[in-house]
Amino acid sequence: MIQIGSKLHNSYRIVGQLGEGGMGRTFLAEDENLDTALAVKTLRAELMGDEVVVRRFTREIWVMANLSHPNVVKILTCDAETEEPWIAMEYCPRSLDDNTAD
Repeated sequence: MIQIGSKLHNSYRIVGQLGEGGMGRTFLAEDENLDTALAVKTLRAELMGDEVVVRRFTREIWVMANLSHPNVVKILTCDAETEEPWIAMEYCPRSLDDNTAD
């Protein structure tokens, strides 16, 4: 199970939890090779056996990877085939409220 202290992709160390929703959890991670922050999204453990949810998560990876827009974070890498699928993406430290306040 991915949790604080876990390591993914040989260099992504999970350092904190950013949020949790109906479908999954998002963690703050650090790329130890590049010394940069990133976000890692995972599926909730109880949903991993639901094929429809797993397909939706996999489709989300594909859609995000094929989007290019200044207001959409970029996918860095992912592993949709593992026991606990995850997406590593750019970390955006500002909230939506911060971005729309101006």
